[in-house]
Amino acid sequence: MMPSKDRKPRPSATPGRSSAGPETPARRLLRTLDGVELWHIQEALRPGQKWPTIRYEVGGNGGPVDMFERPHEAWHRFQQLTHAPDKDIRPEPPPIDGPPPGTPPKARPTRRRRRKPS
Repeated sequence: MMPSKDRKPRPSATPGRSSAGPETPARRLLRTLDGVELWHIQEALRPGQKWPTIRYEVGGNGGPVDMFERPHEAWHRFQQLTHAPDKDIRPEPPPIDGPPPGTPPKARPTRRRRRKPS
């Protein structure tokens, strides 16, 4: 069943914006240390744009927020502000014996039946 051609689209929740897709960027908090935050921001696609625009924000403590296009530059600025180490300094966890919980049991080898002598 085809809708009629004179049917109007639903009104959007915000006036002046289309309801086709999200206008606000997708934001993920990557790290927080000493009140400084590192954010990953993926902006909505514009018409004709093939790949989404990804930016990184570093800031906090009421100071200025720095924007970066490359993740390593944002991480470097985050390290300057927080004195974060390059590597994880926690000790190596002990080895786990056996399969992790929730994994299916190992499959048994296929058993073949003997042919009956005729």
